[in-house]
Amino acid sequence: ITKFTATWCVNCPKMSDAIQAVKDELPNRVIDMAVHYIDEFEVDEGKALSKFFSVTAIPVTIVNMDAQAQTSISSSTLLMNYVDEMMKDEFKASGIRLDTYMKENLLNVDVEMTFAEEGEYKLAVAIVQDEIQKSQTGGSSDYIHHSVLRGMLQEDTHGEYLGKQSDHEVLTLTYQYPIEKLDEKGKYRIIAYLLNKDVDGIYRVNNVTSCAIKESVGYQYETSD
Repeated sequence: ITKFTATWCVNCPKMSDAIQAVKDELPNRVIDMAVHYIDEFEVDEGKALSKFFSVTAIPVTIVNMDAQAQTSISSSTLLMNYVDEMMKDEFKASGIRLDTYMKENLLNVDVEMTFAEEGEYKLAVAIVQDEIQKSQTGGSSDYIHHSVLRGMLQEDTHGEYLGKQSDHEVLTLTYQYPIEKLDEKGKYRIIAYLLNKDVDGIYRVNNVTSCAIKESVGYQYETSD
């Protein structure tokens, strides 16, 4: 879930609460990313996403990077409906594995992907920051911000084009991010998501995973029940 938000937005905390309610309802199934809009946390990649989705008022949430699955209403029920509809779609989720480590003053991120079915894909790798204490209108003077987008590691904000991939094909890519851009006391994570081109030519998120920097996460599986 991508949330467009700002520290000056009076209704944004309610949207954050709605997202948290969805995450509580679906543990380990939802990852959120906060894209800040015209405030001190805004970054160029965030501006590009705001422009792409024609965001002119906030808060706004978008599920799976699908412009048709968005709401500006701080309703966990409405947001859950979008998530439910996405999860009902018949598609196979590809696997993503992350390995992050420091090398020569650079954060290195290895992304290994195993594609579940043939198709055209893009990959996006974001670095986000958690536990930032900053005053929030509609919240408090010591409000804690999470999943704040700090940058994208691939060149194209909307995802690096991977071309047409075959069923069960494995691809590994490595991205780097300058350490000097990171606050030594900051808490950072990597979010990696694959986008798959559908029959209408729209790229939507096929799968997503996340881990703290200097850590790794392997392929994750679910039982059939």
